[in-house]
Amino acid sequence: MIRELNPRQIFRTLLFVVIALTIANIIMNIIDLYYFKDNGIWSGNKYIKVLIELFDFDTEGKNIPTFYSTVALLLSSILLWLISIFHKENKEKYYPWLGLALIFCFLSLDE
Repeated sequence: MIRELNPRQIFRTLLFVVIALTIANIIMNIIDLYYFKDNGIWSGNKYIKVLIELFDFDTEGKNIPTFYSTVALLLSSILLWLISIFHKENKEKYYPWLGLALIFCFLSLDE
């Protein structure tokens, strides 16, 4: 069974995730700026600090934006690999696509 991918639906989904992460980051930065620092009302709450770090775009590591970036790069690598297989089956040049797939796979591992 061959399933076709709808580029418009994929774009909308990825755009929704990026907008949601951006809004969460803005909210967490506002909370961090006004309520957590300088002995704010939540300054002693360690759970709020973990939540702020979970959506922080400014750090790399164990947070949701980094996970999203890693998954997006890995999915791009898989799609590029599938394109290279398609070109190989049609007896066309597939090395550039395979090279891009390897580069994106490395980028996802590096993230």
